[in-house]
Amino acid sequence: MFDKNSVGFDWTKNFISNLFGAKALNGAENPSRIWAYAGMILLPVSYALFFINMSKKLPEKNVANILRYAGVANIFFMFLIVTPLHDLMLNISITLF
Repeated sequence: MFDKNSVGFDWTKNFISNLFGAKALNGAENPSRIWAYAGMILLPVSYALFFINMSKKLPEKNVANILRYAGVANIFFMFLIVTPLHDLMLNISITLF
């Protein structure tokens, strides 16, 4: 799983969180890091847009507000998934989802 001689990322043998490291597992510079961070910016924003638009389709205002605010609040926790608080933020994010 952690082959120091491998070149590149292998979807079946590496974790997605490996893409966020400054160095790849083989010690080389990690050129995918910028793309991983860009993805972690786009994912929460699209996620929030989904929940905002979905809440507009609900006739019950209280339920719509819960859906809207939980979805928007989850952006914050999704951003923190790529920090050392990964496990805690992942659990909170999944719960809000």
